[in-house]
Amino acid sequence: MKRPPNVTVLLTGLAVLALGVLLVLDADGTIDLRFAYMAPVLVGAFGAILLAGGLAGRGRGAAENMSGDVPTDEPPARLP
Repeated sequence: MKRPPNVTVLLTGLAVLALGVLLVLDADGTIDLRFAYMAPVLVGAFGAILLAGGLAGRGRGAAENMSGDVPTDEPPARLP
């Protein structure tokens, strides 16, 4: 069975690639990046990665909880 692509990993790779291109262009002298320009770009890339991760987490289904356990119909075990 073919799995759908992991959107979070794909977006993270694209964001790192875009940041790498910007840094290469800055090192080449084609563009002049300073902290005032680079900080919003970094924060935006990080926010996009977090947003993609949050949206991808919603599509996992209700059968799994955060620990990855599949719920059963059995009552929880009581501690002595």
